[in-house]
Amino acid sequence: MLGTAILDSEIYHLFHPPTLAGSVRLEDGLSASIAFGLGYVVFYKWESRFSLWIWLIGAFWFGQQAIRAYFDPGLHGETIFWEFVSPNFGGRERLENWLTYTIPLVRTVFYSAGAFCCSRFGGFWTVVSAENAARRDEIDDGTI
Repeated sequence: MLGTAILDSEIYHLFHPPTLAGSVRLEDGLSASIAFGLGYVVFYKWESRFSLWIWLIGAFWFGQQAIRAYFDPGLHGETIFWEFVSPNFGGRERLENWLTYTIPLVRTVFYSAGAFCCSRFGGFWTVVSAENAARRDEIDDGTI
């Protein structure tokens, strides 16, 4: 999430959305795109199986707050989805919920999606070379 935030903050300055709703959509889109790209590149480079499951951390983080919000009598019949992803925030608490829970969920889910796509479609749409495959075999056999 930190790498996504660093890249996101550099790119965000290039755009100037006129409304809060536009800023929210821009942040969601940039976070998703950058996280997907990072997940893809990191899996391509290190083939970490953990990156396929990082979304569970974001889902747990989001879910525990969603459960709290579900039992909050102050929602007045609104849906949990609306509480966290509404671009028309009704106050500081909703904005904080979006920043604290929704953005990490978006980033972790798209990071894992990028890693998943790399694991299924190969690094940059290519097949693993015979040399890399032989090297992996040597590592697995313990000959290196």
